[in-house]
Amino acid sequence: MNKINFDKELTLGIPLIDKQHEEYVKRMNHFLDSYHHDSINEEALREEISFIVSYAIEHFDAEEALMKHTNFPLSKQHIAQHDFFKQSADSFAELKYTEENVRKLLRLLIDWFIAHIKTQDSKLAKHVKKIQDAKTSEI
Repeated sequence: MNKINFDKELTLGIPLIDKQHEEYVKRMNHFLDSYHHDSINEEALREEISFIVSYAIEHFDAEEALMKHTNFPLSKQHIAQHDFFKQSADSFAELKYTEENVRKLLRLLIDWFIAHIKTQDSKLAKHVKKIQDAKTSEI
């Protein structure tokens, strides 16, 4: 799989969230650099993927706190997407790490995450920006 480019498309304008997204991308790229599908070391793979998934969950917690703090009206749908990710990652943790299963997991860890940023997270960012703009105009 190709490495992820952290660019303007993945930047939302919320410093904490952007920093976490950038860190997630760095961790995924590090994993992709070290992953060699021709010699799967299942124990090392599980450890690395567990580290990445744990970071994603920590990031989701930060987003969910932001949603609560700003009364984000789409929080229920957004959190459902986080739950989908967690459940999917959990189900992969139970499987043998064959090349096919690892590719499916990487699609979740990369493709799903990027799509989530571009759709769900961008809605949250617009909501937060609207609140920030309203506070700025009050001054």
